Amino acid sequence: MRMICTHYCDFNETLSSHVSKDSGLPRCIMGTVPPAVLLFFVLLLALIQLYKKGKIQKDNHGRTLLSADIESTSVEEIIKEEVKPCQGVLKCRHINRSCQMSQYSIQSIMNPAEFVHGDNRTSFLYTFQQFLHISLVLVPVVDVITKTVIEPKRLQGYVMVSDGGAFLTWLIAFFVLRAESSRYFKVHLSRHSIGLLLFWSMAFVIENLAFISWNNPHWWFGRKTRIQEAEFGLFITRYIIVVLIFAIGLKGPGLYQPTKVAVQEEPKYLEGSSVSHNLYI
Repeated sequence: MRMICTHYCDFNETLSSHVSKDSGLPRCIMGTVPPAVLLFFVLLLALIQLYKKGKIQKDNHGRTLLSADIESTSVEEIIKEEVKPCQGVLKCRHINRSCQMSQYSIQSIMNPAEFVHGDNRTSFLYTFQQFLHISLVLVPVVDVITKTVIEPKRLQGYVMVSDGGAFLTWLIAFFVLRAESSRYFKVHLSRHSIGLLLFWSMAFVIENLAFISWNNPHWWFGRKTRIQEAEFGLFITRYIIVVLIFAIGLKGPGLYQPTKVAVQEEPKYLEGSSVSHNLYI
């Protein structure tokens, strides 16, 4: 345990190590620069979300209702505003100002396609999208525990920076996703912002940069030791999760999905054709 964090880089690498054609990218650089870039970018997105949230709250508090408008508003209109119809895919009815599902709502729940996709923020895909972000928060924790148990001397400075940065990055990204989805859903937008899409794209590209170092013995692709096998398993897990986050993010399941209304064409009858009188009974 005394060998933990004795150096910032291991494998005799430094932050000034050059990239070679055969060995690819040094692990010390990859554990420092990409996590710092992602963390800085998601912090910028979080600040933008906080600014917009504060601006919306300021606009809402700044609005005043004139007394003339209050007098002109009838009691029936106030009650209608207080008891709004249920929003969402499920149809329901109000009994004693409480929303109760109808038989049609139960049938909608039993519909697998409606359960997966949905038209609101309770769909399975949106829940799964949040679960993936939380999973990436836990991956660096598992990485630190694995290195501590198997090979403590691998816990050098750049590993702590990489895992700590990944933990903060995806934790902040989780709250940015929820804040943006909630705000975009209210204003009926069906696509995420360019900033969040760019963040997911950058995370996907960074994971693919590891393949450049396929022949580097310091990376995990050789799987010659227990720690390399564990690191390779964590890399595969992280890669799959990032791919799913990127793909689901393009769909935007937590955003507003316009309801598709089926248009039925009226039957056209040719002139001179005979129509059975049974149709009009």
